[in-house]
Amino acid sequence: MRELRRKGERATQEEARRIVEESGYGFLATVGNDGLPYGVPVSHVLHGQSVYFHCAVEGRKLDNIRENPAVCLTCISRAEPLPEQYNVRYACAVVEGRAALVEDEAEVMEALRLIGRHYTPHDDEALDAYIRNNLHRTRVCRIDIETMTGKIHGGAPSGGSGSTVRHQS
Repeated sequence: MRELRRKGERATQEEARRIVEESGYGFLATVGNDGLPYGVPVSHVLHGQSVYFHCAVEGRKLDNIRENPAVCLTCISRAEPLPEQYNVRYACAVVEGRAALVEDEAEVMEALRLIGRHYTPHDDEALDAYIRNNLHRTRVCRIDIETMTGKIHGGAPSGGSGSTVRHQS
């Protein structure tokens, strides 16, 4: 793994996890058998040593994961432009690992509940009903984390700028 050039901006593992947890979306990078990179935003949730995201039942993202499971997920929890300084205050994290389509029905349901709770304030009964009604057109993938690194530039945030999603308890 390459060393961070600006070591003072390196996030701790706890900070990197918090960035992944708080980011409104992640940007997933895959590579297909043709060698071409493909990147797409995903709605995700961090759970233990895995990241889950949902997607359609078919598409380029799934084709690429089946062909080459090595993926990279980049998350940004804060991006505050500092126009007077020609700079940006930000917090980002990069997750690298292997992705796979989740086939176990119980794991699929739990992952969708975790994702739903992360993005919506709905009660579990309403969330479960929504999941059941849409399960036929939804797949879940799991990234087994191999590395997670983060970078915080510009210190602590100054307030409500940036895009942050708060985890629902």
